[in-house]
Amino acid sequence: MTIAAIIIGAFLILLFLYQFIFRVSGTWKNNGDASSKEIIELAQFGPFVSGESTAQYDGKHRYSGYIIGNTLVLHRKDYGLQYLSQQGFPTEVAKQVEGMVRAQLRLSVKNNRTRLDGQFIPLKIEFMQNPARITKQYFVQFQERKFTKIAE
Repeated sequence: MTIAAIIIGAFLILLFLYQFIFRVSGTWKNNGDASSKEIIELAQFGPFVSGESTAQYDGKHRYSGYIIGNTLVLHRKDYGLQYLSQQGFPTEVAKQVEGMVRAQLRLSVKNNRTRLDGQFIPLKIEFMQNPARITKQYFVQFQERKFTKIAE
């Protein structure tokens, strides 16, 4: 029992220290595209990372993932029926898509933890309208992404 308590205690201490060694909490701006106004707020507890950003038409992107070493992996879920409708989903399909993982980001922490560089991998969703249902989902060609930290 004592060994188990020591192992659990050591794990909790490492989890606490991890967020200071590999810190990605803060506000990040997408610099990969001059027209992009994407700003992501990230929070971190140990290796676990979550965040949020706003999208057009009152939409939201929510992120969850982890960081191991200098590699950050995030899954993005999209919310907002009007936002999803503007992306071409009929209302009934948008209701199914809302809250689903729609993209993955694989980023490397660079430049003394002030830059994230890597890949944005969107998920393609194919659907039928009558009856409204998703027929196929698959990841497509990645796009380069670069984020700069603008606030702690």
